[in-house]
Amino acid sequence: MSEITEQLGNLSIKEESPAPADAFSLHVGGLDKSVNESILYDLFSPIGLVGSIKICRDTVTGDSLGYAYVNFQNKESAENAIEQLNFTPINGKSCRITWAQKDPSVLRSGAGNIFIKNLALDIDDKVLNETFSVFGEILSSKVAVDATGKSKGFGFVQYKTKDAADDAILSMNGTDLGDSKLYVSAHLAKDQREAKVQEKKNQFTNVYFKNIPSEATEEEVKKIFTEIGEVASFSIVIPTNPALKSHGFCDFGVHETAAKAVEALNESEFKGSVIYVGRAQKKYERLAELQKSYEAAARERVEKYRGSNLYVKHLPKSYKDEKLAELFKPFGEIVSAKIATSNDGTSKGFAFVCFTQPEEAAKAIAALNGTMLEEKAMYVGLAQKKEERHQLLSREFQQKVNRFPNMGVVPPHGVPMGAPFAQGIPPQMMYPNMYPGQFPNRFQQMPMRGFTIPPNGQQQQQFPPQFKTELGHRWFPAVKNAVSGNDDAANRVTNMLLDLPENRLNAIINDEEAFNQELAGAVEALQSQQ
Repeated sequence: MSEITEQLGNLSIKEESPAPADAFSLHVGGLDKSVNESILYDLFSPIGLVGSIKICRDTVTGDSLGYAYVNFQNKESAENAIEQLNFTPINGKSCRITWAQKDPSVLRSGAGNIFIKNLALDIDDKVLNETFSVFGEILSSKVAVDATGKSKGFGFVQYKTKDAADDAILSMNGTDLGDSKLYVSAHLAKDQREAKVQEKKNQFTNVYFKNIPSEATEEEVKKIFTEIGEVASFSIVIPTNPALKSHGFCDFGVHETAAKAVEALNESEFKGSVIYVGRAQKKYERLAELQKSYEAAARERVEKYRGSNLYVKHLPKSYKDEKLAELFKPFGEIVSAKIATSNDGTSKGFAFVCFTQPEEAAKAIAALNGTMLEEKAMYVGLAQKKEERHQLLSREFQQKVNRFPNMGVVPPHGVPMGAPFAQGIPPQMMYPNMYPGQFPNRFQQMPMRGFTIPPNGQQQQQFPPQFKTELGHRWFPAVKNAVSGNDDAANRVTNMLLDLPENRLNAIINDEEAFNQELAGAVEALQSQQ
């Protein structure tokens, strides 16, 4: 937060007259999943009066989608926010701020969208935006990065008008930026790119060959291709190690000849070895095919061993894979038994054991779940995906709270699992409307960024996300105390409380006894899953 604090000190704050909250909306992209509405409010509120903040989340998992909408009540404030806060680091990632497009068809149309490649690896979003902003108003711009945040060497810029995009292509294609010569073109939709790639595949002239015995000379290998037709270019890599095989490329320049070579020579015998001859592929094509094969194999494994794969936790840190397999061996044939370990090889205390048959897995669960291992009760159950666990936990909580009249739950829409209700958050951040040195009573009625808590018994429909975020901050210390200081468990229970229907949520805001009753039910539901 130090970068944000330093930058906020340099902002100019102006008194402004209110305007409709939705009139001046900004799109804030490139957000880390840990960023919540409170953090964004602290960043944007010094600029001017903020009407509302909405972080967009996955409807199933509740995880942040990495972008949000911030609405100002004054156009000048929104303009200042773009000028002063664009590319500000938030939780380690630079945000990208643009005017929100109220008509999503503008973005989906792809008009004004350009593709840039051959970007130097030190070119980031800010440099890309500044370089291309001279040609017109930019709706969005982004450098593509990998999982580690490293640039992939290409990016996208979408202008408000097609004319601006055409000017950028004409002016920037072939120019130098840093140490690289840029390639800039109109962006093609996925189906257009696939059609273009398929057209190239159907008209290939270059073939790749491999599995050639290393004792074969270049002339001998080239001869088998020239017998098919005229060769435009030929290259071969012959290894110095005779145990390895040679490989290379042969370009015929004519598609029909290349196709004939593949048909005639692929899987044919040459000097006692069955050789491979096929269409030469780009690196990205090979990687895509490998990825597709990997995903297909993974889906096949999941289906094959559905109901046979077990999740085991609360294992002693001294346990190794062999001892784990020995523990489960009496119940059937084991496909795999693997304990999760950290980078230094130490056990994380949980593992996965896969049997060949679901019946064997069921026997292991019945016999071993709850077994004491070194004074700790081992948990054994069917392995589940994160989404499945989340849904099961919600169902369990619903069963618990249904014991009380007029209670129930709705699908998760509050603060997501794992929201950063961390220790050490300054009271000024958790409760920005309080004076320094003030500490709120847990059930004290207090303003929450413009939202008032309705009187007891009064129904409020659809609490705003910011309101629920503040409730989460407010309840978290009590929830954490109820789960013996476990941050992860406290996050889960807090979410379960925030997922209550609006009438029950309203009731526990104003009634400590009702809150404690709901809290006890949520904790019990969580513990039943552990």
